[in-house]
Amino acid sequence: MKLLLASTLLIIFISAFFSLFLLEKTIIPHLVCLQEAEDPLSAKCQTGQQFLAGLAMLLAFILIDAVTLYLFFSSLRPAKSFGELFF
Repeated sequence: MKLLLASTLLIIFISAFFSLFLLEKTIIPHLVCLQEAEDPLSAKCQTGQQFLAGLAMLLAFILIDAVTLYLFFSSLRPAKSFGELFF
């Protein structure tokens, strides 16, 4: 049970790290560029492919987290005794 919990937390931590990295490197700069640019169609803001790739990867990591949490909670079983909760 502890191994299952540890692996679930590890997967979610790694996924969250990469999600924040993608958010910082691909999505936020594109949105800032669109906000600050006089002409949103300028060559400087034409990173639509990078934006879409970052958004797709972010959604993939959210999906991985959802599946991981579903599998974790579906594998839980009620404890037969109080000691089983901790050992």
